[in-house]
Amino acid sequence: MTAFGDGFIRVCLPSLGADQFDHEDPSESRQQSSFFNWYTFGISFGGFVGLILIVWLENYKGWDIGLGVCAILILLGLLIVAAGFPFYRNQVPQGSPLTRILQVLVVAFRNRKLELPEKLEEATESCTGTRACSVDALAPTNSLKFL
Repeated sequence: MTAFGDGFIRVCLPSLGADQFDHEDPSESRQQSSFFNWYTFGISFGGFVGLILIVWLENYKGWDIGLGVCAILILLGLLIVAAGFPFYRNQVPQGSPLTRILQVLVVAFRNRKLELPEKLEEATESCTGTRACSVDALAPTNSLKFL
């Protein structure tokens, strides 16, 4: 049951966090980037603490102490999330979610015969005005250039 809860929260939190920022405001755009950095750090640090501290507690202090600490930390996280509810920006969905899903399926069906380069990470998508799209490979470089 804990695995389901953990899996579902990891899927929902990034999109919930992204909805809290205005993409048109440059300062909020930077804050959104910071949110994702802290989110990734939190997930990684939580895994580290779980692997080191909780396992040590369960091995040397007992399963009851280890599971008790886990329960307290989960309750603390739930209280923090609940305390933030009044501050959330609730985005009202526009249109039907089924329409968006069908759009994705139609585009995937149309693009099913596109040829892919050998190294997919070097691919870019280019579309013309006639909706004909192709996937082109980028030329590899030996240096990084910052914009």
